[in-house]
Amino acid sequence: MPKCAYACYNKNEEVRMSSSSGGIYSLLAEKILEDGGEVFAACYDRNLEVSYRKINSIDELPDSRGSKYVASHMGNVFQDVLDSLQKGIKVLFVGTPCQCEGLMSFLGKRYDNLVCVDFICHGIPGRIPWRKYLESMKNRGSELVGINMRDKTSGWSKGKFCWKMTDNFGNTTFQPQSENFFMKGFIANIYLRPSCYNCQFKGIERKTDFTLGDYWGVWNIQPEMDDNKGISLVLVHSQKGQKLFDSVSSSIVYTNAFLDKAIKYNSPILSSVKCSDNRKVFYKRINEGEDFIKIMEDLTRISFKDKLKIRIKRSIKNIQNF
Repeated sequence: MPKCAYACYNKNEEVRMSSSSGGIYSLLAEKILEDGGEVFAACYDRNLEVSYRKINSIDELPDSRGSKYVASHMGNVFQDVLDSLQKGIKVLFVGTPCQCEGLMSFLGKRYDNLVCVDFICHGIPGRIPWRKYLESMKNRGSELVGINMRDKTSGWSKGKFCWKMTDNFGNTTFQPQSENFFMKGFIANIYLRPSCYNCQFKGIERKTDFTLGDYWGVWNIQPEMDDNKGISLVLVHSQKGQKLFDSVSSSIVYTNAFLDKAIKYNSPILSSVKCSDNRKVFYKRINEGEDFIKIMEDLTRISFKDKLKIRIKRSIKNIQNF
């Protein structure tokens, strides 16, 4: 079991609103940087590819905030982390559970100056679908140069976040996540990496120091914490992690989380998602050169039968709540 489980958020409103959930990663990273350390995290490059970057100053942190539902280029990041650790530099590494496991396997031993942070992972889409999505948008006259997959302008609770997209003409568009075709495919598990459907790194007991995630369901479990701006579920796995959390706790609003209940709303903590029946169809069509958005329009179209089922479920729920 984790040493502690917290429901929490960053008191800094600006940082919190620019983060996917409660803005806790930024506080941990800031503390490491203030102590003369380095942060290794995934950031967008100029082509909106996701790559690991070494961060040396707090001014660079905003680029590493926010969820990026794309497989990242790792480059030589494991070797870079090892080089810094061997020099005695404090390091915070944040990545998927499998990336963190890969780093620790590469290092071969524990380092007291390493803080490893993973997150609750639904699964990671491959880079090809992402590139094809960008290409599809460009073909429709919207060449994207900026993206926030988890913008909170319309809220956070119950998955109300939006995609915020900026094109090469400076136009900014907000799109509900339920209407974005890349997000639809992600949620439907159509193009996650093959290993994500049988992930070996699930569970609440981790070798990392922290597991971070959205505290989905907090509005039902601990509603007093929910203000629709994002709440983090933070699992602390080590004494080193608890010490770091305590050192920044004055900047956090937090309380103990009800982990057993939280897991019910965060099933990816424990189990892999099921592979979509449409995965092979998607890759066949994309490899034949078809347009990404056209494919996703076909594969995510809701049938009349499914629409009827949804309406019936909603009616039953409304009657129960009456």
